[in-house]
This record gives sequence, structure tokens and C-alpha cells, in this order.
Amino acid sequence: MTMKTVLIIDSDLGFVFWLGRILQGAGCEVIPAKSSAEASVLLSELSTGVDLLIVDSRLAGVVAFADEQRRSRPKVKILVAISDKDTSAGQIQLADVIARKPPHLDDTAASLWLGMVEHAFGSLRQRSSGGST
Repeated sequence: MTMKTVLIIDSDLGFVFWLGRILQGAGCEVIPAKSSAEASVLLSELSTGVDLLIVDSRLAGVVAFADEQRRSRPKVKILVAISDKDTSAGQIQLADVIARKPPHLDDTAASLWLGMVEHAFGSLRQRSSGGST
């Protein structure tokens, strides 16, 4: 069993910390960043790779950052978080999974997002053999 590392790049810190708590509860290591520049610095300082990028497609530089990560680590998964106002369909081509940001950060949204992340990974529930969430 290997711990998965998830890098969340989003300027909405409420969303980042909400999702981070959910993923930590599922056994992931979470690295939060509010920009691709900050994410790049964090990755080089921590000397770590990531298994999953969760990115807000509207952030400047995030598509190039995701492309760079995909080139250097072909197995990295990419989940693109879109909002209701997002019309940047051209940027979404790099995504393994596309998920709409929830209007309310509640238990229902948490279950849906955990399902999206599990879909991107194949499964996060390897650590709990038979439990349900």
C-alpha cells in the first residue's frame, strides 16, 4: 500500500482546505498551492513528485504546469476543477477527470469529490478493506 500524494492548485483556499481534509481522511498526502508558481517551488523544495494534480483550469500558467508534470511523470493523473462560469474547454484536454466545483462544501459534495478522485486513481480505499464511506 502506497500513500498517494495530491497537489491541489486553486486560488479558492476554502475549497483547497475542504478538499484537503477529505483527501487526508482517505489516506492521501495533500500539498496545497494557490498558483502554479507556488506549486513549482513547493515541489522543488519538498523534492517530491505527485500522483494526482487537482487544478483550477482558470489559473494562469496551470495548463503549462500540468503539461510539464505529465511530461516528466507520465503516470501522474490530472483532475481539472471547473466552476459554473468556466468556459475554457480547450484547456481541459489534458484532464483524466473533469469535475465541477460544488456550490456548497458539504457532505454530499465531499462524497462526490472523493468519488471523482477515486476514479482518477482507480481507488483510494485500499487502506480500508471492506469499510464503506
